[in-house]
Amino acid sequence: MADAHGAAVYVESTTRRSQRLVLRHGFTPREPVTIPGGPRMYPSWRPSRASVRQNGVSGPVTPGR
Repeated sequence: MADAHGAAVYVESTTRRSQRLVLRHGFTPREPVTIPGGPRMYPSWRPSRASVRQNGVSGPVTPGR
């Protein structure tokens, strides 16, 4: 659905194992985040596949840019 709308995707995994799953689908890992009093999170990012095809982007797009 995100690709159909030209949107990038951000996900947070709660384990390295689950992060490896999304990495197999074109996501790029980001620095782990530890939530005070909570779990360690493993964020990942993937630019829109539509923008990769249209703009020839070869690497991840930084969120907010």
